[in-house]
Amino acid sequence: MEDQKIDLSGLCGPVRASLEDFDALIQLMDECFPRDKELGGMLPRWPHCFRKDKIRNSLIIKDGTRVVSHVGCIDQTVTLGQGEIRVAGISGVGTKPEYRKRGLMTKILLYTEDFLKAQGYAMSDLGGNRQRYGRFGWEVGGRAWQFSITARSLGSEERPTGFEVSKYTANPDEVHSTLLLNRRQRTGVKRDRNLHAILLGRLGKEVLLARRDGVVEAYAVIDRQEKWAHIGEFAGDADGVHSILLHLVDSLGVETEAVPAPWSHPVNERLRALSSGWQVSCLRNIKIIDLMATLKAFSRQISKRCRDLGLKTARTLTLGIEGEPRAVKVGFSPRKTSVGPTKAGKDAIILSRTEMVQFLFGPGSPGGVADLPPKASFLDALLPLDFYMWPNETV
Repeated sequence: MEDQKIDLSGLCGPVRASLEDFDALIQLMDECFPRDKELGGMLPRWPHCFRKDKIRNSLIIKDGTRVVSHVGCIDQTVTLGQGEIRVAGISGVGTKPEYRKRGLMTKILLYTEDFLKAQGYAMSDLGGNRQRYGRFGWEVGGRAWQFSITARSLGSEERPTGFEVSKYTANPDEVHSTLLLNRRQRTGVKRDRNLHAILLGRLGKEVLLARRDGVVEAYAVIDRQEKWAHIGEFAGDADGVHSILLHLVDSLGVETEAVPAPWSHPVNERLRALSSGWQVSCLRNIKIIDLMATLKAFSRQISKRCRDLGLKTARTLTLGIEGEPRAVKVGFSPRKTSVGPTKAGKDAIILSRTEMVQFLFGPGSPGGVADLPPKASFLDALLPLDFYMWPNETV
C-alpha cells in the first residue's frame, strides 16, 4: 500500500509552529477539511483559529518543510457573568492522509496535554467525536438551550414596534456598537475589537442589526440555507432580537429558526414564548486541565448558588481527579467560596478526568455520576456549573 512507502525517520515534532509554517499549515487544513475548502477555504471560514499573530499556539509535526499533522490551541478567556476562566480551544485537528494510522495524532495530542498544563490553562474545549477524544480526557459536558422557532410560533407574541432591521456592513460604528452589546451580556469568549470584527466577518455568516431611533439595540449572526436559519450568536434586548427573528421570516423567507442560547440569559424568556419547542443539549467536549484553577474561576458562581439555595454556613468537601498528586478542598459558602490544595482523605470524592467533567458541568446531576455521601447531597441542587460559548465563536 502507498502509506507503507513513507519514511517516517525524518519527522520533526511535535513543536510549536512558526510564521514560516503558516502557508503550509493552511494547505494541510484545506486538505484535511475538504468541505470547508469547497465553501471557500479554512482560513476565511475559521479566521479566529488561524491567525498569523497567534501561530505559536499551533502544534505541528513536520516532514521536511511540509506540515503533516496539526493541533491548534486557541487561547480563549470565557466570561462567567462574575469571573473569567482561561480555556484552550482545540481546533484544526488533522493529519495528511498518507501519514495517518501511524500514531502521529496520538503523539501530538499527548504533547498537547503537557503544553496546556505548562501554559497555565484551567480547561480545554473542542468539538468532534466524543469517543475519539475521550481517551485523551475530553468529555461531553455543559448545558445549553436549543429553541426551535417557526413562522407560525412567532405569531404567538405581540410584535415589537419601531425597529429597522438591516445588514451589518462592518463600518467602525457598527463594530463598536455590536461589541458593546456583546460585552454587556458577559457571556462567551472575551473579545477585543479585532477579534469581534473577525468573528462577525467570517465567510458564510450573515449579520443582521436591529436599530430603533438609529441606535443598534441588537444583532445576530446567522447561517442561512433556503428556508432554514441557525442563529450562531446574538446580543441585545429581547425586542431587538425578536425583531431580527421576524425579519428572517417576513423579508427573507425563512420558515424554521434554530436558536441556541446560554442556560441563563435575559432573552430566554422571550425565546421560550416564541418557540414551538425546545430542548437542553450538551455544550462542548470539555477537559479539566487544572481542577483547582477551574474551581477558583467558578467560585463566585458557586457562592451565588449557595445564597440562592439559602445555605447559611460553609460546607467543606474534597474533590480530586484520579492519578493526580493533589486534591482540592472546597469550602462552599454563600459569602466567599474557598478553594485550596489538600490531601485526599477517605471522604474525598475522587473521579476520573472525564467523570469530573460530568460531575461539575452536567448536564445531569452529580449524584448520577458518583455516590454522594450525605454531607454532599446538597451538590445535586448546586451543580452543574454553567458557562457558555456562542457557536459562532467556538473553534
